[in-house]
Amino acid sequence: MNREVHVQFWEGVGLRCPALLAYLKAYENVTQARQGIAAYFEFYNHQRLHQALGYRTPRQVLDEAHQSTNSARGNNAGASTAL
Repeated sequence: MNREVHVQFWEGVGLRCPALLAYLKAYENVTQARQGIAAYFEFYNHQRLHQALGYRTPRQVLDEAHQSTNSARGNNAGASTAL
């Protein structure tokens, strides 16, 4: 795989920083590319803290949203049965 394919992929997912694009790895095959990309997404979503998310990971924000949704459903369910 050549560098241009990598650049097009990362630009497609919103990575446009030239400094980060300089560190792209030339994978030997598709399997290695998939593993490398999956590892990056794992890092990005579960380990990397994001300033825009209050220095939390996207996964933490998602989990908190699910907890809030489930809590709201639980509270609404109890209110409707009391009628």
